[in-house]
Amino acid sequence: MTTSLATLGFTLAQSAQNSGSDRTLLIWAVVAFGLAILLVVVEAFMPSGGIVGALAGLCAVVGIVLFFNVDTLWGMLSMAITLISLPFLIAALIWVWPNTAFGRWVTLDDEPADEQEAGVNEDAGAIAVGTRGTAITDLRPVGACRLEGLRTDCIALAGVIESGTAVRVVSVEGTTIKVKPAPDA
Repeated sequence: MTTSLATLGFTLAQSAQNSGSDRTLLIWAVVAFGLAILLVVVEAFMPSGGIVGALAGLCAVVGIVLFFNVDTLWGMLSMAITLISLPFLIAALIWVWPNTAFGRWVTLDDEPADEQEAGVNEDAGAIAVGTRGTAITDLRPVGACRLEGLRTDCIALAGVIESGTAVRVVSVEGTTIKVKPAPDA
């Protein structure tokens, strides 16, 4: 570790003593990296179909090449930092993007549909085998029945059951309720 820090310090001291062109290349390399980071942030909040992201990648490559022109150690460090931070940057952008205005507009809503609208009955598990009710719609074989005062989706076991027919629950499997005509009492 101390050898690496000493080498880095020595390299920095050498670059300070070199001509002004190395200093100019170093400044342009830092500017290219800064522009790459700025373009990645712009791509996250204002997606362009990858055009701005490609420009960010191009700026990063230009920055790495300029760092290599300054010194090999600078080039290796910039390349290593870029390669190590790239997966974390992509993961962070994937995490942030759905929370942006554009991301919310493009992605699907997570709001559940109204349960009555979807035909799901929360109390269907409370209906027991033997419960009697009335078919509200024709069951061909699926339809709606009124069981214990609740409108419930049911499946007919015995062919078609016409609306208004008395029914009896013969099977409850999860939310699937199977009925057949009840003999008249």
